Amino acid sequence: MSAKKKAMGRGLDALFESNSVEQSGGVSVLSISDIEINKNQPRKNFDDDSIQELAESIKAHGVIQPIIVRSAGEGFYVIVAGERRYRAAKLAGLTEIPVIVTELTASEAAEVALIENIQRADLNPIEIAEAYRAIIEDFGLTQQELAERIGKPRSSVANALRLLDLPDAIKAYVAEGKLTDGHAKVIAGLGDEALMKQAAETVIKLNLTVRATESYVKKLKEPKTVTVEDPRTKSYETALIERMFSILGRKITINKGRKHTLEISYGDNDDLEALIKRICGDDVFDF
Repeated sequence: MSAKKKAMGRGLDALFESNSVEQSGGVSVLSISDIEINKNQPRKNFDDDSIQELAESIKAHGVIQPIIVRSAGEGFYVIVAGERRYRAAKLAGLTEIPVIVTELTASEAAEVALIENIQRADLNPIEIAEAYRAIIEDFGLTQQELAERIGKPRSSVANALRLLDLPDAIKAYVAEGKLTDGHAKVIAGLGDEALMKQAAETVIKLNLTVRATESYVKKLKEPKTVTVEDPRTKSYETALIERMFSILGRKITINKGRKHTLEISYGDNDDLEALIKRICGDDVFDF
């Protein structure tokens, strides 16, 4: 692997330290109107309150850390790193901003933006997946090539991309942090979109672990069985069973003999605890 590719996997600092990318003269000042946002910026959501706070700081102290840009030709520049500072500077009313101009290609700039955000844990799993897809499609890379250039195993890239096949509702839960990518991967195994949405809502409501979610999804995949003997009561009991299943998400069985019994199946201890909370309330274990 070349020195440049190794540097790419370590972010901007390593890129500059390796001298694989030249800077065009240290810190300079550019007009904000000459700077454009990078369309390949992986981070899509910016917190308005945090931008406002940064703008107030910039009004008081100025932009302390220059943003990183590359030339786009004809006197314009594209942001490589520092879009939050750029947005805050505009909000603060600045007309100029300190920059470091690099000679990164468009492909390298996209990779660096992705790496910087990942290293700072600024991206949610859906944003990471969308960034992977954009780089692969825009620059003609394979999953393996992208993995090598960002220092990740190919399986990590492949698993991230699979998140984009999820229904929009599930992707939104992951983007909002209500579900982890681990939860989403398990829920995706249900196949049916309506069932996935139902499962996701239950997992969120009960705050299930990934392991408990695996048990829950396994139960959802099992055929629902109802054992009843009197046909006159079958429709009523079936309706009750179906209602309980929709609420609890567990296999329900009625057994009739000398003593009637109702069985509710569960997986491991985590699943049992979640089931008890669902029936008795979240404070059932508050002794």
